[in-house]
Parts: sequence; structure tokens; C-alpha cells
Amino acid sequence: MAVAPSHHRTWQKKLAREARLRFVGGLCVGLPGVATRLRAELLQIMARPSTDPARSHVALSAAVAEFDSRQQAWLDATNKLLRQSLLAGEAIPEPVTTTTITSFELVSNEAIEGRIIASRLAAQLLELVALELDSVRRVTQFLEDQELGPADAIRPETWCLKLIEGWEGAGLSRKTLDLLWAPLLEALAQLGISGYTAVRRFYDEQGAATEDELRSYRIKRTESERHAPAAAAMAAAAGAAHQMGGMPAAGAASGAASMPSGLMPAGGAGAPGWVAMGATRQKSQGVLAQLRGFLH
Repeated sequence: MAVAPSHHRTWQKKLAREARLRFVGGLCVGLPGVATRLRAELLQIMARPSTDPARSHVALSAAVAEFDSRQQAWLDATNKLLRQSLLAGEAIPEPVTTTTITSFELVSNEAIEGRIIASRLAAQLLELVALELDSVRRVTQFLEDQELGPADAIRPETWCLKLIEGWEGAGLSRKTLDLLWAPLLEALAQLGISGYTAVRRFYDEQGAATEDELRSYRIKRTESERHAPAAAAMAAAAGAAHQMGGMPAAGAASGAASMPSGLMPAGGAGAPGWVAMGATRQKSQGVLAQLRGFLH
């Protein structure tokens, strides 16, 4: 018996929502591991001799103490913001009528700086996860019949912004972020690739779309997508200006350049990280249940 088109469309949208839920759940499960890695990196930096005042033993001891006291607040704040992105970031049709500005948002310089930092992080991360992200994006926009919304939870721009907002909301300093930029980028790339791969596997298991359907599909562009090139250019210019004004690019560049082949933990499939995947999977089920309760 053939499925009615309206029922099929409802099923497709439900599938896309479930995919977002699983992706954000994977991020929430993986972030404590990112925090553990960042702390270990701070200790490694402290063990290396340096003439840089920012990397003196006193400065690094203060950074470790700061991270120890605030990392849980960072994780809690980021988890909350990621969950909220599930409510605010789904793709929604945009009206054809001309947008009218009804209110003005006053944004502090600190908030603007934070958004620029998040844009830089997302731009560098995108280069590392582009293949896996594109695979998920193609299926998701096929299911919803439009491009991902600008604040979609799947987009690296969205979850990088939430991560930086959580970082600053927890009181962690930008000096510490500078020190940890390269390992943070690498850890997030691993987390993102794992998350996108899991979502694509979920889509395949559910029979979300065939390759023939994806090849023949032509997406409907939303207003935000039509203006995306200009927005991307502005973000790139802002990131370049910020980079020239302070935050060093060398750390981020080295992070991308030193990305290990295949992003696999040392030791291959027998490494402790892979052995712990069973426990992580169980934990992810609990996080998914909490996210579903949050959405309801």
C-alpha cells in the first residue's frame, strides 16, 4: 500500500528532527572528553621551556587553576546552549515579503568579539569536517526540501558559537583559549566527524534518501541562503581584522596542519578511546533521553 504524500513528508521531517537530536546528543556526550584533552594539553605546555611571558610557569599555573575551577561550568553552559539550539535552529520557511526591522539589538563589544572568535573557529573547523557535513546536509535538505537554516544545530557555525558563548559565560579567559586553540580545533574536528558520520549512518539505516534521489534533487533556496555569499564575505573580513588585531593565527594554522591522518587515536582500533566506545554509546542513550524530555 502506497504511503500518502502528506504522511511521507511528515515522516521525513520527523527523521530530520531525530537526526539533529542525535547529533547534539553526540556533542554533549563528547564535550567532557574535549575538556579532559584541553587540560592535559595545558600540563604539556607547562612542561615545555619557553621564554614567552604568556607561557611562563606562573601564567600557565594560573591557566590550569582557572580551567580546573571553571571547566564544569563551561560544559554545563555549552550543553544548555546546544539543547536550546534544537528549538531555535530548525529550518523554517521564510516569508516572501520584505523584512521589516521592528527592533534593534544592542550588542556589546565583548559579544561581537566572541562571535568573531566563533566564526574563525567554525571556518577552520569546516575545512576539516566538510566531507562528512556535506553528506549530512544533502540528505537533511532533501528531507525538509530546503537549505539548513542559518542557526541550524547541524551547522559548525552554530555549535562553535554555543561553545564559545559557554566558554565566556563560564568565565574562562581568551588568553587560555589562545593557548588551547590548536588542540581545541583538533578535538572538535574529531567530535564533529564522529557526529556527522553517526547521523549519516542513521539516515542510511532509515532509508532516508537514495543516491539517485539526492542526485536529481534541486533545493529551494531560502532568503538567508541567497544572501549567504555576502554574509560569508563579511564574516571572513571580520575574522581577518580580528586576527590582525590580536589573536595569533599560527596556533590555529598549526592545528589544521598537524591533524593526524584519519583523525584516529594513536594505537588504531585497539586504542583506549576505541575500547571505551561501548560505554560512550550507553552514555549517549541517556543524553538523548534527556534531550527528548527537554524538547517536550
